[in-house]
Amino acid sequence: MISVVKEKKTYFEAAPPQKFVDLLQEKEKKVKEALPAMLALRQSVTEKPAVMFYEGKEGIKTVSEDVLAHTKELLGVSAKKAMKNLLKWYFPDFVERRVRAGIHVRVLVDEAPLTTQMLDYRIVRKKISTGYWIYGNKFAILNFHEKDPFAVVVESEEFAKVMRMTFELAWRGASR
Repeated sequence: MISVVKEKKTYFEAAPPQKFVDLLQEKEKKVKEALPAMLALRQSVTEKPAVMFYEGKEGIKTVSEDVLAHTKELLGVSAKKAMKNLLKWYFPDFVERRVRAGIHVRVLVDEAPLTTQMLDYRIVRKKISTGYWIYGNKFAILNFHEKDPFAVVVESEEFAKVMRMTFELAWRGASR
């Protein structure tokens, strides 16, 4: 913008449109110059854990779909009987798709599983309606109780690593 003062009055004239393009190009150049430093700063920040809460049957399904999409191994304690009762139509389909996806499971369960394909299991002689799954960098707590089903997922490589170690201890202690 150009301004001129005449007789104690200021007059303005619009800048040529090309001036806006020049300004944008100048700013773009400055951002590109700063980009390597910004990327280095971002990588130096350690990953913060994320915690997600899922409600109802649909929440449990969402976590199950996440397993199918993001892992090749699933470890955990699962209330098979409660899950089967809560998700009558979904559960058998989930198991079938898990097998087709090549996801291997090691699980402590309250009764014999639907299939033993891609699955190692040990029976827990307790009635349970809650369980947990470890997959990828995630740890999920699942409540299959019909009145208030929910899931909590913690996304943290360190936390998942510690929970895997805990699972391995439980697996060794469970009867075959």
